[in-house]
Amino acid sequence: MKSFKTIFSAFILCSIFQFSANAQLKTFTNSTGNNLWQDAANWSPGGVPQNSNNVLIPSGFEVNVAVGTGANALTLEANAVLNIMTGSNFRTFGGATYAAGSIINLEGGIFNSSSFSATIDGQLNIFGGEFKAISGNIIINGEMNIASGVLDLGYSGSAIQFLTIAPSGVMTVGDASIEGYFFGGTFVNEGLIQKTSGAGTFTISSTFENNDGTINIDSGSMILSYSGTLTDGIYNVNSNGFLELNGLNGYFIIGTLTGQLDGSFIVDGAGLRVFNNGVNFLDFSGSAGVVWRGGTLSAQAAAGTVLVNRGLLNYTGTGSQQL
Repeated sequence: MKSFKTIFSAFILCSIFQFSANAQLKTFTNSTGNNLWQDAANWSPGGVPQNSNNVLIPSGFEVNVAVGTGANALTLEANAVLNIMTGSNFRTFGGATYAAGSIINLEGGIFNSSSFSATIDGQLNIFGGEFKAISGNIIINGEMNIASGVLDLGYSGSAIQFLTIAPSGVMTVGDASIEGYFFGGTFVNEGLIQKTSGAGTFTISSTFENNDGTINIDSGSMILSYSGTLTDGIYNVNSNGFLELNGLNGYFIIGTLTGQLDGSFIVDGAGLRVFNNGVNFLDFSGSAGVVWRGGTLSAQAAAGTVLVNRGLLNYTGTGSQQL
């Protein structure tokens, strides 16, 4: 017999989808030519969308969001642009779809998908020095660019939230950072993260999981400064840069980590913990290799867990290294 909780949850879920299907559709027309979301004359039927409305931004239109506002569900068509301005808070309550060829520019404020997923098949651009945050489950199937500044991964009030670079997704970064705030979110890479500009550092200060993704550091360096798990994956570092693990809680490694280390793969902070029964590998090529500068190498799995290093491993620095 099904439990009351199961039946009740199914009822609530069906009710949500029914609500979304019955929500009135508002289409952006830009009748005034000012591109403003908050102008009632720019919508058909007339009136600024409310949280209960589904919203369509047709191809070829550009919308500026400069206030706190939202919609039930949002569709941004190809060649449409959504600009989220400084001080705004844009939220979708019933999910969102961003088509291939669409563009979202986040120069300030909050981009929030609530507890539903927002799938971005187009492009999400993060830039500028103002406060910027994303909350909810954001899935990047297309492109995400962080040119500068700090991007906060937030919490929308329900379960842990995720920013996921999907297997088809590409994140391109400069000298910038991702941080967790207000319980924080988890950053997951299943695709490609590439640092292609800036001689400085890209820092990830939120929980980070690399699930068989690729990290290419072509310019400058990258620091993982909180905690997380590296499951398989490719890690390539240019000769003038480094990739540093320096989390207070350490990083788990699972499977085989491989790549070309012309710059160092540095282990510091709380070190590395092997979290996979059986044999795990550090299988790097390159003249720089792995530099163990501090922290502990330990096993968190059952007896018989093995870590095999197939490349260069250097012990350096004044910190404490422990096995």
